[in-house]
Amino acid sequence: MLLDVVAGAGLDRGRAEARLAGDEGLEDVRAAEERARRLGVQGVPFFVIGGQFALSGAQEPQAFLAAFDRLEPQAPSAGGDGVCRITGS
Repeated sequence: MLLDVVAGAGLDRGRAEARLAGDEGLEDVRAAEERARRLGVQGVPFFVIGGQFALSGAQEPQAFLAAFDRLEPQAPSAGGDGVCRITGS
């Protein structure tokens, strides 16, 4: 069933099947879990804003606006199409 979802999303079914059957990507998952622990993630939703602030749980829009206002200036993270990209860092 999961592989049907993968294929339905336009992803490579064979690659997904190989990843699920083996250890490929396991270190990436462990690194992400460790990062989440360091950030204090204990549930979802959990938002990291600009790598500087974290919001846990359902939040009012004002909480996000306040976090955005407090961000230190840095290089834009939006792609050429204006869409923010999620990174692994």
